[in-house]
Amino acid sequence: MKRIQQYLLLCLIPWMASAQEPFYCSMDAYLFQYNDVYGINLASGQSTLIAEDIVEGTVNAAAYNPVDGYIWGSLSTPEQAIVRIGKDVSLDIHVIDDFFTANPYVGAINANGQYYMKPSGAAYKVVDLDPASSTYLEVVVDGTLSISLGIADWAFNAADNMLYTVTIGGDNRLFRIDPSTGAVTELGPVPILNGLNYTYGAVYFDVSGNFYVSANQSGTIYIIKEVQNILPAGAMDSNLFAYGPASASNDGARCPTAPVPQEICDNGIDDDDDGLIDCEDPSCSGVDLCPLAQSSGGNNGGLESNNRLSELIARRNYDRAIHPVPPTKGGPLANYSTQNAIPLRSQTLTLQELIPVGVLGETEALESTPDDLVHITNASQVYSVDYLDEGRNIATVLGLETEGRVYEHSKFICDRLSGAELNSVSKIYIREQPFVKSIIYRPDGRREFVVSFAIRLTDTGSVIESHWNLDSYPESDTYYNFQIWTASIDDLLMLTEEILALVDAKAPIEEYVLSDEPHVYVQKAYYESGQLHLQIMNNDFSSSLLIQGGARDTETASFSTLSMEEDITPYRNDLTVEMGQIFDAGLRLITDKDGTPDDLFVSDGPWGYDDAAASTTVTEYEVLPSQDDHAEDMHVVSRGVHLTAVTSDYVSIYRALTPRFVGVDLDDEDYMTFQYAGQGILDVTLLKEGVHHWEEQLHTQVLLTEGMNTYRLERDQFADLQGLTSDWSDIKTIVFTQRSETGTAQEISMHVTELAFGSGGTVTSTEDISSSTSLHPNPAADHVTVMMGGDMVVQVEAVDLMGRHLAVPWQQGEALEIDIKHLDIGLYTLSIRTMDDQVIQEKLTIQR
Repeated sequence: MKRIQQYLLLCLIPWMASAQEPFYCSMDAYLFQYNDVYGINLASGQSTLIAEDIVEGTVNAAAYNPVDGYIWGSLSTPEQAIVRIGKDVSLDIHVIDDFFTANPYVGAINANGQYYMKPSGAAYKVVDLDPASSTYLEVVVDGTLSISLGIADWAFNAADNMLYTVTIGGDNRLFRIDPSTGAVTELGPVPILNGLNYTYGAVYFDVSGNFYVSANQSGTIYIIKEVQNILPAGAMDSNLFAYGPASASNDGARCPTAPVPQEICDNGIDDDDDGLIDCEDPSCSGVDLCPLAQSSGGNNGGLESNNRLSELIARRNYDRAIHPVPPTKGGPLANYSTQNAIPLRSQTLTLQELIPVGVLGETEALESTPDDLVHITNASQVYSVDYLDEGRNIATVLGLETEGRVYEHSKFICDRLSGAELNSVSKIYIREQPFVKSIIYRPDGRREFVVSFAIRLTDTGSVIESHWNLDSYPESDTYYNFQIWTASIDDLLMLTEEILALVDAKAPIEEYVLSDEPHVYVQKAYYESGQLHLQIMNNDFSSSLLIQGGARDTETASFSTLSMEEDITPYRNDLTVEMGQIFDAGLRLITDKDGTPDDLFVSDGPWGYDDAAASTTVTEYEVLPSQDDHAEDMHVVSRGVHLTAVTSDYVSIYRALTPRFVGVDLDDEDYMTFQYAGQGILDVTLLKEGVHHWEEQLHTQVLLTEGMNTYRLERDQFADLQGLTSDWSDIKTIVFTQRSETGTAQEISMHVTELAFGSGGTVTSTEDISSSTSLHPNPAADHVTVMMGGDMVVQVEAVDLMGRHLAVPWQQGEALEIDIKHLDIGLYTLSIRTMDDQVIQEKLTIQR
């Protein structure tokens, strides 16, 4: 049930009516949906709920009156009534003689206060709304348009005092209407609306004569520029402009002489103050210098971490980091459609039969199933399809079958965890049902439109459920979960409609159970140095925010509850919440307006271990809390690890720099430092996001000395197997590996803390290479000479980057000559053991 708010109702009481405050000519637009009022920022599309249930029945034909500064509208109750609405949403209701008995839903007011209204058909009436006129609040014109138009709204253009409208039902033609005669002139089809079948229930003008058209079903706002200059069948400049709220009933009002900020697409500035710069802005879509819209694929989708699954998910992402998975699978897909859908004969659905092909005009559709989700989530079956247009990904459908409960990972939480922005949350009408639509801006700049829902079967059909909060889904024997994301909002609507049609054909949809979207939600979030930074959008004027949930200090720590309250103001809020040192937190944000709460998961990059070798058994593993007593200008990698394992092969510990194993730019750093306790040789590998094979990653080795020591590794100590170094612009994971030195079962202890990257400064770490030793030549091909002094040499080995100890022929003399002809090209550590059991190590690159 909606909350009932109290407003001043003024009914034909002149002295009270004078207390109303007009809107005047503000830059805001106002949207009336049934009897709720929203403020719309046309530049951003952001909507703010101003008031709910302002009157019995509905408000329609809303229009701004330039003469008195109020918004006027027609009412469904009482009959033959219009209403004057003040800025405080107070109402002044008037019943008009000789008015329409059918509620008019098309309305506009000219500069002289003449209110043009019509229901369906060609007939229209004009009511005088000039308070200084002798015919104030009377019907002064009964007119008929020269042709009947199928339209949902019209508006006056202050640039030429003409009415303009766009036809609906897929026609999408722009018309100019002479209000003095009712003559209708067709100007032509609107290019940006080509192929769409929407109802345009809210239209607006700005001072330049730009015409803004809002689609009910999707909420998309389109612009047709300077319509006063358009000739019949002439050129027409139209484009996307913003993404606003959708509704089954829309009507808009705005002062036509107020400006609307316009984004300049190539100056690096947020010109219209919507938080989006240049090509990020929807109004720059289709501009030559901006790339075509593109969405991400399904193979990397489907989950975020959470406190129950963080270790499994971290391991999955680590495995993918060292063994990349192809994004798609080849081969044509079956073309499922409502025409060939076969009704269910048992109480099961097949995911493949619910994912359509060929509905978007794509050039190809490829399977992109992330098979590894089955092993680490509550999904028992997974199937996804990527839709491509000449190699550009334009849409993805991810389907998942689960038992007992809904799939536990939602894209609007998952993507925020990886640094994406939840730009807006609003409704989209699909099969006349209000689903929640999210617009997500990914860190790589891709804009995606998202809808998710789940299907549960009944004895006679199916029920569609869609909720922002996963705990709103009831338990069910089986859920068929769908997450759909596209590069175009129109494709999102079309693709979702087709999936629901396929469900309906196989298991008739008996009910839709859909929750409202949150009006207060986190747009961006990140955790850093004990603080949680939140950018919060407050669209319903909530004044306080209760943040509840739980957090863990480390990956292996227990879960503790938390609760805190923060004050917020309308629109954007930047909050910094003191959390202390944590690894992850699951939070619910509850406002004082008691609407749908937002859920959020935040996490640092995880530690984990790799015990994939068949002989490896981890006997002890603990993630250690942070000390973080590094210099302020260092890039600190929080927490540490203690691990004990038995292996005859290897064991690794790793740390991702971000929760989703995304690369971080460390190119300004010169070295890596850490504290480590262990023995033998430690392999250190830096995984780069742009490198896809383990052998091509950046490696180095450290000879560990007894006890806990601080080690510093310079950037030029890291190289791939070819001896080539690389930049640090996309480091995503650090891997520490130790191996059995004998090839037999051996206990290995690894203890790493105080990991950080820095620049400049002096080397303070323990030196493990003799300053009196050098190699010539280096790189070498067949032989290398070691110049050294001191003790007698008793053993020489070459250790490759896989940790293998390889014997090499050598000759004793003033200079040690070593034969390396039998070694493959690559990077080695030359390990020289002396008579007094000292080990000297030098890096050697073999090239031929």
